[in-house]
Amino acid sequence: MKKNVLVLVCDGLTYNSVCSTAKRKSPMPFVESLRGEGIWCTNAYSQAPFTEGGIMGLLYGHNTLDNGSYLYRMLEWEDSLFSVFEKEGYDLFESLSCSFMPSELIQKSKFSYNINGSNPMFSRFILSKLNYYKKIFDNKQLISDDYYQLFVLLDKHFRAMRLYRSDVSLKNDVTGEYQPYEESETFYSKVNSWKHEVENQYASFLNDKKMYIDSIFLNYDSHFITKKCNINAPGFKPEIIELRKHIKQSYSGFLKRVLKKSKNYYLKRNMPPLSYSFSQFKKIFLFKQHKQGIEYFYRMHRTIHKFDVSKMLDIECQQICTSAKAYVRMFMDWEKRRDKKSPFFAYLHFDEFHTPLSFYSHDISNKENADGELIRASEFVNKIPKNYCGDLRFDLAARYLDECIKEVVDYLRNTKQEKNTILVITADHGSSNCGGVIRHTLTNNFFDEQYHIPVLLLGVQKKEISSYIDIKDIPYTILDECGINKPHSFTGQNIRKSTKSNTFVEYLGSGVPDMLRRPVLWNYRDKEKSFVISVMLTQDISDSVVIEYYDLLKDPNELKNINKDISFEQIESCKLHFKKRFIELKANYSRWLNEQKNRVF
Repeated sequence: MKKNVLVLVCDGLTYNSVCSTAKRKSPMPFVESLRGEGIWCTNAYSQAPFTEGGIMGLLYGHNTLDNGSYLYRMLEWEDSLFSVFEKEGYDLFESLSCSFMPSELIQKSKFSYNINGSNPMFSRFILSKLNYYKKIFDNKQLISDDYYQLFVLLDKHFRAMRLYRSDVSLKNDVTGEYQPYEESETFYSKVNSWKHEVENQYASFLNDKKMYIDSIFLNYDSHFITKKCNINAPGFKPEIIELRKHIKQSYSGFLKRVLKKSKNYYLKRNMPPLSYSFSQFKKIFLFKQHKQGIEYFYRMHRTIHKFDVSKMLDIECQQICTSAKAYVRMFMDWEKRRDKKSPFFAYLHFDEFHTPLSFYSHDISNKENADGELIRASEFVNKIPKNYCGDLRFDLAARYLDECIKEVVDYLRNTKQEKNTILVITADHGSSNCGGVIRHTLTNNFFDEQYHIPVLLLGVQKKEISSYIDIKDIPYTILDECGINKPHSFTGQNIRKSTKSNTFVEYLGSGVPDMLRRPVLWNYRDKEKSFVISVMLTQDISDSVVIEYYDLLKDPNELKNINKDISFEQIESCKLHFKKRFIELKANYSRWLNEQKNRVF
């Protein structure tokens, strides 16, 4: 009998948050208690500090920059875990309806939560990419290869918009109990009018793709693709609004206390050493790096004040994030209703660590549920020891996720499905905002906490893995344990067989992975050192520059970058690996681009 597979992804959860230390008790005691029941990895690493890149290995089983890079590959349905399990006859459930997931999920999945702010489907995703290419277009530097990539993005964007509110997508609607929105006749009318315009625009795009793209950039503020959609998301149901009024009246003092305490803890326990801060000031004043100085203070301020918990009471703020408990109960409701003739593959993606930081179920209209969650959160805050070191807001969200994960595990146990289910608990990436030192820069860096993630597999033979694990090993292991053939594009290995003493991560940074103009960043890490090299694919590998180098034995928090003392030629142990990957990636990208040129839309 085939095993069920349930993947629980806590977006932004770092490894250290799941492990208790002398200074900090884990806010996820239930997950921590499961570590001895399956495969537990102590050195698992993601491929990026952001979801778009990090999830590439998790769902597609290969490196972030393979097959045209994460930007284009993630829009494809084929050779994802979803398509593999569908071909094997599994029932599918997914809760990650974000803007960069394949539009086919709306059709293939039994559930799709397709409200995305005021714009249907891919709007935020496509705008951020077009903003990047608009500057290149204005400078008259847009080349034919850019147009081919834009063809891919816009074609996928149109396909997603056509599926929005379609018959097939509405068949996957959530049950009434966990649907917090209320739709009106005005909303329906706007949707129908907008969908008619989508069809006209898509026909225009197919008629002359290059002309259509040029028209976007020439009429950027008023074009259909770039102007704000006038549909607007449906309003919340009256019972949801009443629940939030109750929370505001009953718990506003507690929420403000959490913010105040969190600031104090962060400032007292998590500031970097004075020597580190002084070195930053020295650079600013001696080298007159005023722009960098402003950025330094801005980043420091943002780290401390990034999540104002009191703003969680703002209805508009929470519209973008479905609570973990709502997702868990939607899944359980779906699992109870399905006919059970086939095994299931379910993927639940929790956003509790994203803006706004959330540690209660703000979208379930049950007063008793909300009261219980906030009372337990208050008890957690009251029990924090004097030597606490961490981010209180992050830990409250982790505590809430722990509670939601326990509910799922209890359901599997109560329905006697635990032994026939492979349960994966992991993250797409870690976070700098989780109790480590306050970083003056939070993005595009290869700091340990942003990549080091928890990986726990239950329903398989027990084993603790201390060797280095890549996130792309997770889907490979799942299929291996299920006895399912892996797609040729999967380049991971079974976690159980791993013996690696180091890990390599590659990334271009957030936004558009433009490998024609942006340098590829490679990070090598072992127990003694961590370094990052930068090189353009249009250059030679010998032109690589070491931009970060940390001696982890002397500087475990990676505060002192000694890259000036190290050149690429001095890295003998890894040079061959980088050279091999450079040649491979260059050929891989050229092959993908040629495929797009020959593709018929």
